Amino acid sequence: EAEEQYLMAHRNHLIHVDQLIALQEARLQGLTEEAERDIKILEDEYRLEKEDIFFSHKIEKSQLLDLIATFEEEEKAVFK
Repeated sequence: EAEEQYLMAHRNHLIHVDQLIALQEARLQGLTEEAERDIKILEDEYRLEKEDIFFSHKIEKSQLLDLIATFEEEEKAVFK
């Protein structure tokens, strides 16, 4: 009788442990999916910001080169 009770308690314990493991795996899967979504969002934001910086740099560089060319032309006109 005691051994039967022990085996029953042991089986119940293993069932509960299996349920806890399944619950933990589900939680871990949810956290993994959330982390992957967050990474995707960050990658997209980073890409957009990088493109914006590149575009701004390109415009500013062009404006500065135009300004330098204008100064050089004015300098040539002054010293002729």
